[in-house]
Amino acid sequence: MVAERCWGNGADGSPLDALTLLPFASLTKPALATAVLRLVARGEMSLSLTTGDALGDVPEHVRPITAAQLLTHTAGFPEYVPGVAALEARWAPVADYVRSSLAAPLLFEPGTRVLYSNPGFQVLGAMVERVAGAAVADLLERETFAPVGMASATLRPLSRPGARTARVELGGGRTRDPRHEIYNSPYFKRLGRADAGMFATPRDVAELLEVYRLGGRGVLPAAVADTAVTSQTHGIPGRYGAYEWESCDFGWSWEIKNGKQPHPTGPRTSARTFGHLGGAGVLAFCDPERALTAVIHTLRDFSDGWAAERPYLSRLATALVLEREQ
Repeated sequence: MVAERCWGNGADGSPLDALTLLPFASLTKPALATAVLRLVARGEMSLSLTTGDALGDVPEHVRPITAAQLLTHTAGFPEYVPGVAALEARWAPVADYVRSSLAAPLLFEPGTRVLYSNPGFQVLGAMVERVAGAAVADLLERETFAPVGMASATLRPLSRPGARTARVELGGGRTRDPRHEIYNSPYFKRLGRADAGMFATPRDVAELLEVYRLGGRGVLPAAVADTAVTSQTHGIPGRYGAYEWESCDFGWSWEIKNGKQPHPTGPRTSARTFGHLGGAGVLAFCDPERALTAVIHTLRDFSDGWAAERPYLSRLATALVLEREQ
């Protein structure tokens, strides 16, 4: 660790510090993928496992979808859980998010396109729960957070006595009702969403990226870790948030730069760069060629499009690369 800085205040009004738990939103996805890959490495799960085989009574149109397609966002699910605002407003349990996701019409033939999808990871979470016989929150504690050494990470921040959490400033179109506000409400902090529920410190999220930079680091077999940060979707077009690419490269949950331009990490990161955005205002990436891992959390969510319109995060990533090259 060569630099760590905090600015601003936590949810309780006191200054942020390195121990404050931040909501990392979609960084939950590669954390879940890590747990999946550990199960696969032990022969307890297959990436060819289908939704129908794992969950049984599901709509016919989603039965053939595989875990591999869910991990690479090629299953055909929409970007957002249908009716998510209404689910949040009535404090729905995770099972209702999964049911709404499974009922959604597919937007394209699985395997033909990439479309970054929260519903897909809701479904994957339900599949893994069935295979492992454990709730996603418990599975991640056992298979990701403990092995990686992410002592702060949890899907249940309210169960941590004395833990401080940070508040996310929500952009346009987001609810302001404190009873069910995404990222900030007690409801969300108890929900444990497989696609977006992780709270952690930036340092611990950096440890997760380092697992993949350093060949699995004892958490995963090196060959498995390498496949996770190698494109499994090369040549397949698609969209990731505000970005549309002719080859929308994803490994096992990690977004892979390859030849993409423009890119969230800016123009100077190498083709091997992998990482993930988090809707709570996060850019986390690793450039293996420069041995550079960075986790940036703005605590301002992306819902009003500011990150694409005003690419401060890309500029900061470029500044970090330039500093690394000195």
